[in-house]
Amino acid sequence: MRSTSLKEGRNELIKKNRLLAIIAAVLFWIPLAGLSLAPEQYSKSARIAADKVYLIATGRLPEVGGYRLHIECRGTGDGPTIIYEAGLNQTIESWGKVPNETAKFARSCTYERRGLGMSSELQKSRRTTLDVDEDLIRLLEAEGIEGKIILVGHSFGGICARYFAARHPGRISGLVLVDPSHERQYRLFADLKHGKERTDYLRHEGGKNGEHLDLLKSAEEVAALRPLRSDLPLIVLSARPKGSDPEDPYLKINERLHTELGEISRNGKTVVVQDCGHFIQLEKPGAVVKAVRTVFEKVRNSKS
Repeated sequence: MRSTSLKEGRNELIKKNRLLAIIAAVLFWIPLAGLSLAPEQYSKSARIAADKVYLIATGRLPEVGGYRLHIECRGTGDGPTIIYEAGLNQTIESWGKVPNETAKFARSCTYERRGLGMSSELQKSRRTTLDVDEDLIRLLEAEGIEGKIILVGHSFGGICARYFAARHPGRISGLVLVDPSHERQYRLFADLKHGKERTDYLRHEGGKNGEHLDLLKSAEEVAALRPLRSDLPLIVLSARPKGSDPEDPYLKINERLHTELGEISRNGKTVVVQDCGHFIQLEKPGAVVKAVRTVFEKVRNSKS
């Protein structure tokens, strides 16, 4: 009885401390955030500051090595946690309703890399998959997410997911790659461009983008790592836009690279999603949910 009373007291104290933190932000930090701003800018700045304080108070903006990353987890389950790695410059919203659906059978977490959404601003002029990987490891530790995970990576997030799987084979139990980027695509795409278009493309992929991510250096990092575990459960979803030309050189490169990715594990396969653009999770979310469930069940059944 005494133990229960103490526990209830601690919970009540935590709630009070969170409330005090929010009040402190309203009375102090929010006014400071709006100094020297026009009224409409002040309103937006104050709203963002209040949102961040609320996320900190509710444990969804944890500190990881001197900065904060926004993470949202939902659902429970007796299998591995599912972590979503978004594409370049994409926030949590880019996953649509998919995480809510997978939360019905597994704990599912979306997060925002540095410089995106509610996470801390970037402090480094150039970043690569190595930086993303180290941030994710710290975030998992801060959130108490132990053991193996399933990574779901979209676009550039697919490269990040493969990098994590190769660098931490003991932490990964399965992969779902959603219309993923491939380390060889950047040079292959560049060869199809000329003049200023090629120069601008390589500049963007070399780090002149919203996340300051050097995709060309990241491609080298991924290529230099050891192969993935040969029996790793893996599904690659490859988009085929409606009305697309089968002879389109960009599409042909994607087809070839996505097929190769599906073959890097004997438990892997590539599934073509017809009449769908790059954001499969928004246009045909059921295809992504099905792939995640398939990998999740394969992992769970292998342990039974």
